[in-house]
Parts: sequence; C-alpha cells; structure tokens
Amino acid sequence: MTFIFVGGCERSGTTFVARQIANAAGGICLPESQFIVRSLIGGYRDFSRAVMEDWRLTTWPTPVDVLRRKLTLLQGLPPAAVIRELASTVVPATGHAVIVESSPWNLRYRSLLAENFPNSFFVHVLRDGRAVYSSVRPLEWGPRKPMSAATWWESSIAPGLLARGSNRFAEVRFERMLLDQAAPENVLSDLGVMSGSGPKRPTAQPTIGEYTKEQHSLVGGDPRLDRVDGWRRTLSSDETRQFESIAGPTLRSLGYQPIYPQSLAGRWERTLDTVGEAAWMVTAGGTRRVLRRVGHHRRSRATREMS
Repeated sequence: MTFIFVGGCERSGTTFVARQIANAAGGICLPESQFIVRSLIGGYRDFSRAVMEDWRLTTWPTPVDVLRRKLTLLQGLPPAAVIRELASTVVPATGHAVIVESSPWNLRYRSLLAENFPNSFFVHVLRDGRAVYSSVRPLEWGPRKPMSAATWWESSIAPGLLARGSNRFAEVRFERMLLDQAAPENVLSDLGVMSGSGPKRPTAQPTIGEYTKEQHSLVGGDPRLDRVDGWRRTLSSDETRQFESIAGPTLRSLGYQPIYPQSLAGRWERTLDTVGEAAWMVTAGGTRRVLRRVGHHRRSRATREMS
C-alpha cells in the first residue's frame, strides 16, 4: 500500500490537489484526518486506541460508532494497517493501491509520518499567499489582518520549502493544478508512483465531513479558474500592500510578483495589525470556534442516539 501525504498552508487547496492526485492514481483520497498525526505525537502505546479517543474522528462522514467498532478490532496493528482498514469504511475496497491524505500540517511532521508509514510520499502545495489570505479571512479560524496573515503564510510554507530536494517529495502549484489537466499525472511521475496502479478512470471519493463541509464547499465541483487571481478583487489595495510589506520577498522568490515591490511595513501599522489580530482571536474568532465545535458534538451525539 502506498500513502501520499499532501500538505501546505491552510487554504492552499490541499484537499482539491489530493483528490486530483488520488483520481490520477486510481486511489482513495481520505477525508481530512488530523487525528493521524495527533495520535502519533501523543505518545500512546496503541495507535488505534488513540485514534478512537480523538474527537477529530467524528469529522469523517462515516458514523463514528462504525469507525470505533472497526478500530476495536484493529488494536495492536501498526498505523499504516489501521488507516488502510479505516479507508475501507469510506470507500469500499476494490483493489486500490494508493491512499492520499491532505491534512495541511503533513509536511511539518514528514519524518514522523515517514517512520510510521514506510511506503509514503509527500506533496507540498504552494499557492499565492495573497489568495490564501483572501480565502482564510472569512472563516472563524486563521488570521484576519494582512500582516499577521503574511507572517502566518510564510511560517506555514516553511516545512515544505525545507523539504525541497528530498526523496519521495514533490512540489506543485495550486494554480497549475487548476489550469493543467496533466498536472496530477506529472506529480505522480515526479514522485515515482505509477499512475497505472489503480483504475484508469477517476474513482468515487468520500464525501466531505459535516464539520469541514462549509470551508470545503468548492471541493468536488468543477475547477474554478477565478480562484487563481480572485484575490485581486476581494482584497483592498491597502490590504494587498500591507501583506506584501511582510511577504513581498517570499512572493517574489516563488514567482508571484508583488504589486507594491517597494512597500515596507511601518511600526504603527505592525502594532495596529497585531493588536487587531489578537482582539479578533480572543473575542469573536474564539467564540465562533467554540460554538462550532459544541454544535458539531451535539449533532454527532444526536446521530448516535437516533441510530
């Protein structure tokens, strides 16, 4: 069994890219599975037990009771075997040889994942940081202010940039995946994974779980080309300038041309940005995150009681 872990900054299109790669390989794209890394770094003696106790398991579209019954039978097995068996609960096993997973932080924990999933490969998804900021800004998590967003974006892509040149690693631009139909096959070629390891046609991929459904609303539809430079219409000139005052050199080094190449962040602009970001995270942002998680757990409990 081959595992491909796709990662990058949040809102870079990791889920979209993972599905494209899975289709090209005739494999399965798992729902976002942050519990994999959480269970590996938690120091638990049994991986399946750790997964069973992680609330993120409830974000999968499969009823959590079905997953937990399955995990009870998998205790003592290595992580790769556990995830392979769990995959059969979202897409029936039909000879798939490739499993793709798209938690954004996968590149940050590349060594840990490689150690526990021996036949694993890694893909870093890069996207214009201004588009990432435009995408994350309306959500209840992540940065709201442009300079805080620029710092967050640079920090988030650093693990992928450091992995350049590594074995079993490939880098892909989100924009290229939208515009070039051959891009998924090219990624597999760069990794050395045969695209003929599964069916030639796209496979049925699992649905997005309820918890992340809103932020993944575009996944599964036709590629929208306006996602390449839509940030030019959604960000104000001042927001773009402030973002580029922090991340301009990084944008330029990655081939994304700044609109304000000479922009530098002033001390007061930085201070106001930091204070505004902190106020958002503590008040409105924090409250919305808590209410969302409480609502999710209530819906999960109601579903279990009905069944």
